[in-house]
Amino acid sequence: MTKEQKSRLRRLSLFFALALLCAAALLFAFSKTGIGWRCPFNLITGLRCPGCGSTRAAAALLHLRVRESLALNYAWPLEFLYVLYVFGCAAKRYVVQGRFSYLPSRPAVDYAVLALLLIWWVARNILKV
Repeated sequence: MTKEQKSRLRRLSLFFALALLCAAALLFAFSKTGIGWRCPFNLITGLRCPGCGSTRAAAALLHLRVRESLALNYAWPLEFLYVLYVFGCAAKRYVVQGRFSYLPSRPAVDYAVLALLLIWWVARNILKV
């Protein structure tokens, strides 16, 4: 690893540590106050999007209530893992090449996740899950 790549890795590590700290603080504040944001799609249509309940699910998980977390949105672990995957690919590209790019390196993964989320979106509104 070159000196420049090590420098990029340090900057990226600091950025992710700060982002994680901010996210944990927001989730903790949300779980204590109950004040959060409403899904615009749900407000307009009355239907639940694939992400509805993810914030409450993450807050429940922060308090180690795993069963409640999954009950709020069964797809949120998939969403979370996919976001980690995308950011991981972008981070690797940044460290190695020195530029951020969110373009998928494996489009099949993106299409598979999209298909699963579309199926979940339809199923949760038909079955009222």
